[in-house]
Amino acid sequence: MKRRVFIFLGVILISLQTCLHFMYANGSSKSSKNAEETMLLGGGKYLLIMPKYEEIENISEDLLAVKLNGKWGFIDKKSGKVIIKPQFDDVIRFLKVSAEIKQGGGLGAVDKSVMVEAMLKVMPKFNDMSNFLDDLVAIKQGGRWGFIDKSGKVVIKPQFDGVGSFSEGLVEIKQGNRWGFIDKSGKVVIKPQFDGVGSFSEGLAAILQEGLCGFVDKSGKVVIKPQFDGVRNFNDGFAAVKQGGKWGFVNKSGKVIVKPQFDEVEDFCEDFAVVKEGGKVGYVDKSGRIVAKPQFDVILRYRNVLSMVKQGKKWGLLDFKSGRIVVKPQFNSIIYITKDLALVTREGKSGFVDIKNGKVIIEPQFDECQIEGVRGIEALAYSISMLYSTESFVQSGFLEPVNMTEPNELRLDLVKDMSVNKMIVTKQGKLGIVDIVNKKIIIEPKFDDIIPITKDFAAVKQGEKWGFINSINGKTLIEPQFDSVYKYKDVFICLEQGNFDKYMNIKSKIIVDEVGEYGEGLFPVRQGDKWGYMDRDGNMVIAPQFSIAKKFNDGVAWVARGGQWKVSETGDKYLLDEKWGFIDKSGKMTEVQFANQNVNVFSEGYAKVFVMTKCGFIDKSGKFVISPQFDKAHDFKDGLAVVKIDGKWGIIDKKGNFVVEPQFDYVRDFSEGLAAVKQNGKWGFVDKSGKIVVKPQFDRVYDFSGGIAPVEQVGKKGCVDKSGKIIVKPLYDFVEKYSSNLFKVQLNNKIGFIDKYGKILAEPQFDIGIVDDFSEGLVLVKIVKQDDGKRDESDKFKYGFVDIIGNVIVKPQFDEVDDFEGDLAKIRQGEEWGCIIKRK
Repeated sequence: MKRRVFIFLGVILISLQTCLHFMYANGSSKSSKNAEETMLLGGGKYLLIMPKYEEIENISEDLLAVKLNGKWGFIDKKSGKVIIKPQFDDVIRFLKVSAEIKQGGGLGAVDKSVMVEAMLKVMPKFNDMSNFLDDLVAIKQGGRWGFIDKSGKVVIKPQFDGVGSFSEGLVEIKQGNRWGFIDKSGKVVIKPQFDGVGSFSEGLAAILQEGLCGFVDKSGKVVIKPQFDGVRNFNDGFAAVKQGGKWGFVNKSGKVIVKPQFDEVEDFCEDFAVVKEGGKVGYVDKSGRIVAKPQFDVILRYRNVLSMVKQGKKWGLLDFKSGRIVVKPQFNSIIYITKDLALVTREGKSGFVDIKNGKVIIEPQFDECQIEGVRGIEALAYSISMLYSTESFVQSGFLEPVNMTEPNELRLDLVKDMSVNKMIVTKQGKLGIVDIVNKKIIIEPKFDDIIPITKDFAAVKQGEKWGFINSINGKTLIEPQFDSVYKYKDVFICLEQGNFDKYMNIKSKIIVDEVGEYGEGLFPVRQGDKWGYMDRDGNMVIAPQFSIAKKFNDGVAWVARGGQWKVSETGDKYLLDEKWGFIDKSGKMTEVQFANQNVNVFSEGYAKVFVMTKCGFIDKSGKFVISPQFDKAHDFKDGLAVVKIDGKWGIIDKKGNFVVEPQFDYVRDFSEGLAAVKQNGKWGFVDKSGKIVVKPQFDRVYDFSGGIAPVEQVGKKGCVDKSGKIIVKPLYDFVEKYSSNLFKVQLNNKIGFIDKYGKILAEPQFDIGIVDDFSEGLVLVKIVKQDDGKRDESDKFKYGFVDIIGNVIVKPQFDEVDDFEGDLAKIRQGEEWGCIIKRK
């Protein structure tokens, strides 16, 4: 709602903190017909409001604002009933605890916490009202102003010709042509006697008498007699006053501290106030002393360090407390990058200045500077400063670097995590590093590229070769010699050199020739022709000593020791006469006599080992617990292993006993207690007792998930449950479990839904590509509109909703459906809007 501010004969100036009083406009009322179109869906879980409105706003848990024919009304979200027909000109969202509706000749407000009935009670009564931002709200009735509380109860009856807003417990009121103050009980504290008043601030309020301004306290005593042409509220013990077209300051006793002499002034902030004269800015202190006469175009003030000032197009540094110019304005820009240092530019070159004493640390000489890892220049919330320019007053903040935490993934996929204490600088196309804490050049610009990796480690490029340096002291760690460098397996850097690669651990800087597959905290690594194990921090936990090393699993890793490397006729390398075994994480080795290159990892304490053409299982003592007898075998899982013997597959337990006799053409591992089996070209399922629960009858089956397994027959897909019941007949091109009770099926490029019992909930009719997953219990579905050749890609579908059990809640008919925001999703049909609401 707009407020009209009363001005003291055009001469009194009230700042943002002070509003003398408010007047409210009257208007006319219009209404329009409202025929709601709503329906409950999904057994009452959802409320559909069909598109018919120009706008819809979800303003509270209970209310929905709708716009029809340019007018706003309200709908009860629980019932869908239009409780206030569209008739209002505007709707303002709930501000803290209220919603406000402006109508031509009437206005109402409702607290979120009160019933809709309270709103209906308040709505018709009043012609105008203020925002519901205080305990009491100003209302107008019959040309008079009073106040109501949040429930709509009148607590101060309409009796005043004008009112303001409460401040420090009092509010301005007008009777006739005179202004005074009342408290929240309606008691007159200061009788109406003034031509105008402002709100209270620091115990005093501005008053207007016979065209001059002064101040009154809460007892009504005039403490500063009217004598000024304009005033602003007291702030920090001082008030700006205007006299003879100029501004100055008085204290609370009325003493003039700063004689009115400036074109503009700002309020005091931490003992100083910025002043403006002749288009230039300076500042004064609370003693009235002009600390810096108006001479600058911009002053940027900071705590504990020098402030920035601008004269013309040049920047310099100022001691704010004394007003002394420490660095004459000479730089094109100054950027504070730490509490001690600023980056400065002059004639296209960058350098550094100490912002404590103004000393130029490094003369401007660099073409470019950048801090790695800093997300821009950040402001400290605790240090508020003021930026005053010739255009406006602006609040700013002290700047400091960001503390680095986790490394950031950047160029070349390396970690760029150089400390913010350093800056990369460019000079004549070459890069170097400046220490911005110790204020010195660490590395003169000489590299073609620098990529920080950690706070003390960086990759550098000279010509076409890469090397590494210590970025703290500039010492070369590895001379540039590599063709390229890039991150590898998170903790290594791959070093490419010709046809050979090496790998360096980022933390320890140890270089190895090869890195194997990570497992249980360790990497197999090779140095020369021997393998050992390294942790992520680069510690060599088990020294290189093995000819072959595999990854750790189940607490152990297979290794081979000794032997001779040979090369086959095809050029492949292989090892002869090696000794195989497995080691624990201390490096202790247990030899296994018959193990070879084809050893498997341990699983549930057992590992598969071949002896000649037969395999069995050993335990962690290295002894066979199930003798070699099988042609093939899977690892143990849930105490069982699938094995093949004499051309047939079966299942054994850990004692080697057959749980499922060898009888199948193939057996897969168990999934949710059942294993897929193949017999005579068809697939079925058996349980752990060997009982066939789904007889082999399908061309293909998939593992169980949530008690359901997809199956395929003659190119069509369906589903079975664990009892073997076919719950979805193999009729579809595609079947996917969509929820615990719902399946999505595809037939002839259309999507439909069936339940877990195979009942068709929605025939395949929707176009492939469900728009969204479940949101508020619904899934968005779409169909292609009949193509008239005029639509673009975004307007080719119609949208609807299916619920979590597959029921079509809203058939596809809408042109646009928004995502659910809370309990509501907006829907559009043509240019009209509706919504679907999930009811509580």
